[in-house]
Amino acid sequence: MTRLSTENMNSINQRLPLLEEAYRAVTGKSLLEIAHFASGTEYLPLAVRQKTSVAVVPITAGEGLIGDFSETVALILREFADVQAYVTDTTDVAGLNEAIVRDADLVFMADDNVCLFRNLRTGATSDNGFATGRGFAALLYLSAQQALDSEVLILGAGKVGSGAYHFFRDRHVPIRWYDLKESTPFDMESALLARDWQGQAWKYIIDATTCPTFIDAPQVCAGGTISAPGIPFGITEAAVQKAGLVIHDELETGVMSMFCEVAHNGGL
Repeated sequence: MTRLSTENMNSINQRLPLLEEAYRAVTGKSLLEIAHFASGTEYLPLAVRQKTSVAVVPITAGEGLIGDFSETVALILREFADVQAYVTDTTDVAGLNEAIVRDADLVFMADDNVCLFRNLRTGATSDNGFATGRGFAALLYLSAQQALDSEVLILGAGKVGSGAYHFFRDRHVPIRWYDLKESTPFDMESALLARDWQGQAWKYIIDATTCPTFIDAPQVCAGGTISAPGIPFGITEAAVQKAGLVIHDELETGVMSMFCEVAHNGGL
């Protein structure tokens, strides 16, 4: 996964009380409802969620711990999913063992390369990249009231872009896409060259890249919608001003989409 920072955690914690209201204003749904819609799972009753325990295990591999990362993930889960989320006292394998000993239902872990949610009852697992892509595709889809009237441009064909691609394909939404790599898992008929996507303005864009200032004003329709899970944020200030709606968060949508996948598939 793209490495976040302590500054990202501070930003998330500051906006957390306002995020639910903001997303409900543009989609008509709570973040939990959006995540269930993204993952194609049924809404879990409150009584079930309140009994569900989630262990967030800090991982020290790679570049080490990110300040407040585990605590922020646990806070997101408590705030939006109403589960018993906690950070383990120990890290790494010891932390996973602690989750097992404490009989956690679900466990969340992330290092520099992998971010996963796992159901310890059933083995159901969710990958952050795919789940995040589906979550931001759902946000764009719902913000348009499920009535997208033009092609969606997906920038980036990694895990995040793939999650968005399959979400739209399953709903028969026309897609065009671009990636710097020539070999991708997407169909080539809808592929674009750099000059193709850069040479026109798009009404709906998924920015699944990791390139800063990748999207500029000429590529955005006035009043268009950009759903941007990519980190770093790849949209220039001019493009933001031209768009009607820009949807972006660093962690919340991905975490909640992962939770809905593993909790539902585990029969909680």
